[in-house]
Amino acid sequence: MSAADPSHATRKAVEAVYRIECARLVAALARIVGDVGLAEELAQDALVIALEQWPVEGIPRHPASWLMATSKHRAIDMLRRRGRYEDKLATIGRELRQVEDADWDAALDDPVGDDLLRLIFTACHPELPAEGRVALVAGLADAGTGRPRWRAGAVARPGPHPLGSPAHPAWAAIACASGRTRR
Repeated sequence: MSAADPSHATRKAVEAVYRIECARLVAALARIVGDVGLAEELAQDALVIALEQWPVEGIPRHPASWLMATSKHRAIDMLRRRGRYEDKLATIGRELRQVEDADWDAALDDPVGDDLLRLIFTACHPELPAEGRVALVAGLADAGTGRPRWRAGAVARPGPHPLGSPAHPAWAAIACASGRTRR
């Protein structure tokens, strides 16, 4: 890079303006955010943005004002993000308290939820042949329609049970896995 290079000249201008204005930037930002370390970071962020934008867009008419405005906008954005984050934490805290207050015993004793979950796991059980799994899934999909599963085309017309009788060893394995015995 030579001294005549425009990007080199722009970089030197950015560095000079930053050196002159750094103390003012940090003081103003520290008043806004209440933290000197954070104020220094925000001022350095404005410097990085200037180093990226000024070679492309040119040096602004009032470079010190540009640095101040950019760093203040960054500070305001940071404060807004922090506020949203704290609001979300408060919301999550309220939801957690509601979850802790919930009646878990009643939720666990919900007969519909447990039975449906058991049926879904049964439909996916590896001991069942593929035809049996398809029949169970089709039965779940057509439940309550009053339409026979074989009419939907999902399974063949009713014939012998896919696993033979309910006393088939696979049914016993499924009953043991689910924690229930056949009734």
